[in-house]
Amino acid sequence: MASLRLACLITPSSKLKQSYKIDSNPTSTLYNFLSSTRTNKNVHLKGFRVSANAKDGSVGVATVHRKKRGYEAYKEVAKEIKDARKTRDEQWKMALETLLFQIKNIRRKIETHFMDKPDVANPMLVILKDVESLVEIHKVNIGLKNPIPTTDAIMTVANHFQAYKHSERDDGVIPVDPRPKRNAFSPIIDMFTEVANLLYGQRGAQLYLQGNFAPVREETPPTEIQVVEGELPSCIKGMMIRNGPNPQFEPLAKYQWMDGDGMLHATYFQDGKVTYASRYTKTSRFKQEQITGQAEFPKYGDYTGAFGVFTAFTQLLKSVFVLDTSYGCGVANESIAYHAGMVMVLEDFDRPYAIKIKKDGDLETLGVYDFKNKLSHNCTPHTKKDPKTGEWFVFGAAYTEPYMTYRVVAPDGSISDPLPIEVSGPTYMHDFCITDNYVIIMDLPLTFNPEAMLKYNDWIYNLNPLKKARFGIRPRDPKINAEVQWFEFKEPFFIFHNANSWEDGDDKVVLYGCKMSPEKAENDSIPIIKSVLLCRALVGQNVALSFPELYKFTFDLKTGKATQEMVSENKVDFPKINENYMAGKSQYVYANEFDKTGKSPAIIKYDLEAGPKKRVTRADFGKNIFGSEVVFIPSENAIEEDDGYLLNYVHNEDNGKSYVNVICANEMKKVAALELPNRVPYGFHAIFIDQDDLEHQRTL
Repeated sequence: MASLRLACLITPSSKLKQSYKIDSNPTSTLYNFLSSTRTNKNVHLKGFRVSANAKDGSVGVATVHRKKRGYEAYKEVAKEIKDARKTRDEQWKMALETLLFQIKNIRRKIETHFMDKPDVANPMLVILKDVESLVEIHKVNIGLKNPIPTTDAIMTVANHFQAYKHSERDDGVIPVDPRPKRNAFSPIIDMFTEVANLLYGQRGAQLYLQGNFAPVREETPPTEIQVVEGELPSCIKGMMIRNGPNPQFEPLAKYQWMDGDGMLHATYFQDGKVTYASRYTKTSRFKQEQITGQAEFPKYGDYTGAFGVFTAFTQLLKSVFVLDTSYGCGVANESIAYHAGMVMVLEDFDRPYAIKIKKDGDLETLGVYDFKNKLSHNCTPHTKKDPKTGEWFVFGAAYTEPYMTYRVVAPDGSISDPLPIEVSGPTYMHDFCITDNYVIIMDLPLTFNPEAMLKYNDWIYNLNPLKKARFGIRPRDPKINAEVQWFEFKEPFFIFHNANSWEDGDDKVVLYGCKMSPEKAENDSIPIIKSVLLCRALVGQNVALSFPELYKFTFDLKTGKATQEMVSENKVDFPKINENYMAGKSQYVYANEFDKTGKSPAIIKYDLEAGPKKRVTRADFGKNIFGSEVVFIPSENAIEEDDGYLLNYVHNEDNGKSYVNVICANEMKKVAALELPNRVPYGFHAIFIDQDDLEHQRTL
């Protein structure tokens, strides 16, 4: 809001294209209006009109008519806005002054306690000096329309975080044994957290701690479950695992869906018997909070606005003086992968965690997996495996150059040397695609932008409306020395998840992905978008993206041109295919359809070769039943691509029970359901590991 400016714009009300009659408190209405707008809009408040310009972020206030009450209302709202901004700035200034005071206290204590140990004191004093410099910059920036850039200062501070530990074992697994510490500085750092909570608290409704988004606090050992509807197909042999957030403690402040500790929900189909188990992935973060008995690490949602800057300062001090960040700070709650006998749990901001699946269907966290000391960067949660070659493709992302790193893992588990990919900046790439010969990179407008926290009161990842969406294509063999060929679209948009891609002839590449466009946003109350994306800034305003829709993108390698085409208007995400068709032409895509509550009531099957009227088939879960991502399991001796079954977890909000749902992929009809012993919260991504792969897990 800091970048928004008030101006008296006299425009006749009759010329307004969009008008909203609102009778409520003018200040709260205006703030709600500004936080939800994404295009040029107008709103009536107590006899005056407020307009917002999506291009330059300006706000205009004008009387709808010349009566005195309109002008008085204008002055009233203008004053309230000014007072609200002044109060916010004063609170922020007070917080920074408190922080500076405590930094000086810590510095004096270090100088006193370690007077005869300069080798211990000096590194800590350097860190505090860098933090103090960053705080001073933010203090100066308060209220400025054009604040001093802080990216370099933030990067300087971030470089003080502990370096990753590396494996010393031949199997590449690092057993996680973090050592959080309490010392003379711990109470002071605890006070910072209390100050943050006092100033900002738990802002807004904690939607993802309610209903079936709420966590289940207890793990479930392997428990036999029964079919309660239909008959289970005999071809289902193996384990379905779905990952998702499940915080073990109440969050420090704001909580988003991506924030919770990762919990794996596993259903094991073996020898006519079916068992269910749920286990936390025992990350370094999980273990340290288990030791202290409370949430210690900030959540992704906390890095928003002035509070986010304060949180970052607190986290830095904690990481230096209290917490052990040498194993990473991730929650391992997004996806699962299987390759070369290894089951791995993945997320955007950490290295993989290795998991062992036991014979009884239980799961055990083995530790961080770094490919025998060859992985020093994070891995994106979505990886690709070519069913024809057995190769596994991964990307790493970073806040500093190289912003993207490309790796290929051979069928035997050996990993290629890192190949840096040059992109426009620290962009957020959650997924990518492969074809038989190419890898497709996405450089989209959601970028790491710490300055947005203060400039726009936004999340640390900021949707830049001036940055166009672009895709890069290069040979997928990292040993080939070739430039990335970039394809640019005219407008900004974002893609979380892709379905598949392949080569169409010698000079074209086709990609199907779920596209979200800011210009099509309906409002700022879409939970799935607000929390999964966490990107709500468009020209300094909090804006949600639209629900995703499946799009076809075509890239002409010869002409350098790219086109896009909507497949259907259904609002879908989490697209899946028959994995045997990965990187090659596929006819069918299965995706979760979402309603405006952010829940999925159905699965949509797309026939990419059918006409518009026959392209979509819908399988509803049932009244007040909502589900998560599906996995595809081919039938025995399958001939057609859709010969198989879709499995997922669903929850009945009427009776409070959760089930394993089995759908015939060919006919899109439910054929079986198994009742689970406890509730399974809504979550993220799933995988099916067949029995043969389970029996060939690497011995660790």
